[in-house]
Amino acid sequence: MKKLNISSLLAPIVTVLIAVTLILILFTTISAEIQLDRAFWTTTAVGTLLSFLIYIIWLPPAKAKATEVPKFKNLKAAYDNDANLIISSQKFKELKSFCEEKNKERKKQLYMTKLAAVALDYNDYLKNYQNKSRGEILSTNLTKKQKQLLIKLNEHGVNYVDIQPENIVSANSHVKLKKLKNTENIAQVLFMIGKIITSLAIATFLASIFVTGKDGVGIAEVTQLFLWATTMGMNIFSATSFGRKLVLTNRFNYYYELYLLCEEFNSYCNYKSENQEVENEKPNAEEMV
Repeated sequence: MKKLNISSLLAPIVTVLIAVTLILILFTTISAEIQLDRAFWTTTAVGTLLSFLIYIIWLPPAKAKATEVPKFKNLKAAYDNDANLIISSQKFKELKSFCEEKNKERKKQLYMTKLAAVALDYNDYLKNYQNKSRGEILSTNLTKKQKQLLIKLNEHGVNYVDIQPENIVSANSHVKLKKLKNTENIAQVLFMIGKIITSLAIATFLASIFVTGKDGVGIAEVTQLFLWATTMGMNIFSATSFGRKLVLTNRFNYYYELYLLCEEFNSYCNYKSENQEVENEKPNAEEMV
């Protein structure tokens, strides 16, 4: 039985809420006026709190549900198998040598990428410009951008942090690595900060709205209710969508980098898991991107 995607369920609900709200607005007169009285501050505080609670309540389940998506689940299982294989075989000396070689390759690639941006050859850089003084670089016939880059590389190098063996086997998300960092937590913090600010702004706006019915049939209250319901519905949709993205994009990319490193290390050691079932279910690198 196919699992129900909560985002696909919420999307039409939120759409209906928006549509009904727009229809109700057609039959009412809406004005906005900020009156800094007790009612205004109470409504603003309650609205902000409700919005924030929605994100707290809906974000974790969305993330948990995303971890069950086969794409992520298979990748995590494959990485865990590779990492446990390294630990159980105690191949830490080999892993250290692998990391040293990998770091040299990655650092070289960073240099090549930066030099290519100004049409400079890496080998030419090593031979003619590396370790040259600022004055020597400025006296060459290179372009201004080429000179600036060479001076920067010679004085500061590239922004790079070595991969350590423990980073590969422990999935340490707190170590700052170039293109090897789980950005899920920082993305979630920034998301929550942004939502606190927007929730406060929306709650303040809604608290300032006064709705009066044109026909005196209580439609003003209904419209006000749907304005709040639409806002809450959009908050739920936002929380679930972003929670899914945190796992299937941020966390997935992090584990994918670790998985590729583990696979490279296994090839480096010419080593293969005895767990053939996991081996057969390992994701193909090209298919996972």
